[in-house]
Amino acid sequence: QLVSVIFTEQQRVQAVNRQREQALEGIERSLQQLQQRKEQLALHWLYVSLQQTLSPHLTN
Repeated sequence: QLVSVIFTEQQRVQAVNRQREQALEGIERSLQQLQQRKEQLALHWLYVSLQQTLSPHLTN
C-alpha cells in the first residue's frame, strides 16, 4: 500500500515537473522573440534617425 502511494506521488511530481519545464521553455521562447523584436526595433530606429540626420545634407 505504501509503495503504491509513493509510486503514484512520484508520477504526479514527475508530471508537474514536466509541465513546469514546458512552461519555462515557452517563456524562454517568448523572451527570445521579445529580445529579437527589441533588437529589430532598435536597428530600425537607428536607420530612421540616420536617414533624418543625413537627409538635409544629401539634398544640398
